[in-house]
Amino acid sequence: MRAYQKASILFYSNPQAAIPEFKAIAASTSTHKATARYNVANILANAKNVVEARKEAKAILRDTSLASVHDITKELLGYISNIEDTPQGWSELIDGKVATLSQPLSAVTASDKSKSDYVKALYDIGYAGVTNKKDDWWVTNTLPADATLSKALADAARKHPMVLWMM
Repeated sequence: MRAYQKASILFYSNPQAAIPEFKAIAASTSTHKATARYNVANILANAKNVVEARKEAKAILRDTSLASVHDITKELLGYISNIEDTPQGWSELIDGKVATLSQPLSAVTASDKSKSDYVKALYDIGYAGVTNKKDDWWVTNTLPADATLSKALADAARKHPMVLWMM
């Protein structure tokens, strides 16, 4: 417990110094293991180290023992895509949301978790720009000048016709 308290204080006063503290907790058998691992990814994202933050977040999602932080880690990936603002980052995020939204009804209603994931994806897709577009570039086939998100949406529409319907 003391190690987590120390790392938490550093999180607010000197986030970079908190990383090795949280990594040590994450490598232990502490009850704070999952939260510590998430905090590493969070600090990296807030420091705009998006490559390492995304790598850490994806590793968390692959580890079933860290399931208690999977939902907030998925949200962190959205934050990382937002601060990174690249077509590839947005494409990954949009593809994941569209995959969730494209499931058959039986898969969506199979459990409370799958229902919750569907609702979150429906909510998040608007923040990925699908329902927050500012013009009709997809009709005129002319991407806006700052086209990172628009490029990702165009790519997603090629793979998933549902994206055009949502726009």
